[in-house]
Amino acid sequence: MSKKSVSIWAMGERGQIIFNARNKTRKERHQPDSVWNHSIFLVLMIGACAIIDYYCFKSLFDSFLLDKPVVRSLSIGAMLFAFDFIPIYLGMNLRKRMQGYNVAIPIIISMASCFIIAFGANVLLRIVFKDLAMPDLSEASTSMFGSVNTETATSSRAMPYAVFSSILPLLTSIGSFLISYTMSNPLKQEMKQLEKEHSILSDNIGQLEAILAEYEADPDFFNRITRDDEEKYEIMRWMIFEKREKYRDDVRQRIKEYLRDATANSELSIPLKEVTWGNRLDWNTGGRSECE
Repeated sequence: MSKKSVSIWAMGERGQIIFNARNKTRKERHQPDSVWNHSIFLVLMIGACAIIDYYCFKSLFDSFLLDKPVVRSLSIGAMLFAFDFIPIYLGMNLRKRMQGYNVAIPIIISMASCFIIAFGANVLLRIVFKDLAMPDLSEASTSMFGSVNTETATSSRAMPYAVFSSILPLLTSIGSFLISYTMSNPLKQEMKQLEKEHSILSDNIGQLEAILAEYEADPDFFNRITRDDEEKYEIMRWMIFEKREKYRDDVRQRIKEYLRDATANSELSIPLKEVTWGNRLDWNTGGRSECE
């Protein structure tokens, strides 16, 4: 038995009862069945492919763009975009189209064309600058008189390395495409969102039904609410009257202090006669009581 007890229901912010079992089963149903299908694995694999491609393209552009760091950085960024991000979006859009979503064919063709052009440019640059990326071997011979005769020989490893360095980014791009195509599941995400919305709507419908049932169970509900409103109204009237009396006494006191006359002081000090609630506040005469 679990040490931490899980309650069957919980109280919401507005006092409603929320059943945790439905939300718990929905979360468990949409959890990945293995660690290889987790989104973290997708991020790690794509990050690893991007790092490999970065160093591959960096070694290429560093061989002939030594004096142009800005152009070198922009070139590396463009190749990373074409070899890493384009395959990911291509895999997602192809998966959406396979599941019946309306994905424009020109968009897919444009992304595939962008990748093909970048791959062709990579192969061309690797072949043209193969001697710079893999320097040639040199054989030097020295005579007894100290003269040096250097004969340059073509490296036999330049072309195989150019082919390998051209294929390596292709492999990482294919891996990014397959991973994004496999793990992308738009229908599952849409179903998860619809189930969440259905759960919220069901809870709201349940609350409305409970309120309607409460109204139907109390036939005198309207009269009771009306009486409560009338009582609150009378209480507010009494508070207004008390404030009026207080303000009137304050004004009389200020007038006495201002006049400083014995006769006026005597007149203003005469207490008001006792009045009942019925004649304390006459709303039809502008708020004046009968004692005024």
